[in-house]
Amino acid sequence: MSARVETIRPWMSIQEAARRMVATGLTILCVIDPPAKLVGILALNDILRAPFRRSLVASDRLADNVQSWPDLRVDQVMRRRVVTIKPSTPLILAAAKMVNREMARLPVVEDGQLVGSFLRRTS
Repeated sequence: MSARVETIRPWMSIQEAARRMVATGLTILCVIDPPAKLVGILALNDILRAPFRRSLVASDRLADNVQSWPDLRVDQVMRRRVVTIKPSTPLILAAAKMVNREMARLPVVEDGQLVGSFLRRTS
């Protein structure tokens, strides 16, 4: 488990989140409210799909939707239902959960607070 987790805030723009992903080389970021309450996960795919989500778009024209993309906030496109584990979860169970659910990142939460995460790396 890594105790250092790259995080973003729900009120950030998805443009800022995308910049953070590029800077860190990560494609999944944990979304927290102060002090460290996990409120969601934002994946690169969530950002890429944003212009196509009917609940977010004002137009049927893709060009119009892509133009308004930078104005979207993280909380508008993040996933709110997040699978987590506790720090006391055995490593083999954490690994099984990641494999069975095809997860790249598994947040570790204690008392509602993000305390770390497991990150699957491919080599």
